[in-house]
Amino acid sequence: MGRPGIWGKETEFSKTTVVGLVPLALLGGEFWYSMSIVIMCGLGVGTVLTLGFVPVAYSLLYRGLHKASAPGPGRPPGQPLPEPVVDGDDSP
Repeated sequence: MGRPGIWGKETEFSKTTVVGLVPLALLGGEFWYSMSIVIMCGLGVGTVLTLGFVPVAYSLLYRGLHKASAPGPGRPPGQPLPEPVVDGDDSP
């Protein structure tokens, strides 16, 4: 058996919880129907955000930071970026 992908082992708890809530949604009455639907949808959205959106946002942010610290003309590699200039009077 190969190594599980991003949607493999990380989502086991969400899958089993959603499947376990299906009988409660179907046979649990008015209150439990609404509650179980909200929990199932929340787990689904949270899983997609955690395993989909967060890594993409991190990679885009990291790519932007990596490009900003790349050496440019007149700056040797490894030299940090200059400090930003802040307008205003800092005197006490």
